[in-house]
Amino acid sequence: MLKLFINRDTKFTHLSIYINYDCQLYQISGTEHCFSELESFCYTGNSDQNILEGLAKICKSIKKLVFDIIRYPTDNSGFIKLIEVQKNLNDVCIFHIYDGDDPNNPFYKTLEEILIKHANTLKYLRIDWKPITRFLSYLVNLLSLEIRIPYLVYYNEPDNLKNLSFPILRILKVRQIPSKIITNLIEKLSKS
Repeated sequence: MLKLFINRDTKFTHLSIYINYDCQLYQISGTEHCFSELESFCYTGNSDQNILEGLAKICKSIKKLVFDIIRYPTDNSGFIKLIEVQKNLNDVCIFHIYDGDDPNNPFYKTLEEILIKHANTLKYLRIDWKPITRFLSYLVNLLSLEIRIPYLVYYNEPDNLKNLSFPILRILKVRQIPSKIITNLIEKLSKS
């Protein structure tokens, strides 16, 4: 069915891939043309990382990226590559259903390092993990920040959220963040 829509005359700007999708888009003739100007990509589930790596080869114009992941796979190369190659990424949402994954999973550190590379263009960020690095301190162009720490994670290392400054932030949403850190952040925002 999908092959009917992919041809040299069609350009897609939005694409959503949901749970258990296993079609290798990048192997369909005309895919490079159809998705070369993709602006928004939503991914829900745990599809094969090859799909994301394939999209990373042809999609460099994504501005809005939404990952709603049920369980992080052990191979995260597709997620990382797709985020890394974007030229003007300004809206990122990465949530997952917490299932006991290690909050210090190296995937988060790698992801945070990749997001730092988009500091100049990133305006909107929504995450649901406890920051491992001080990556948020690099994201000074944020207009909106949402951090939802899962209830099952005990937040005992708040140093990565201390002394943050977001000079143009307009929207702040938090859950499970120590009140002292939130107060400090709000005080800094009111001075901007």
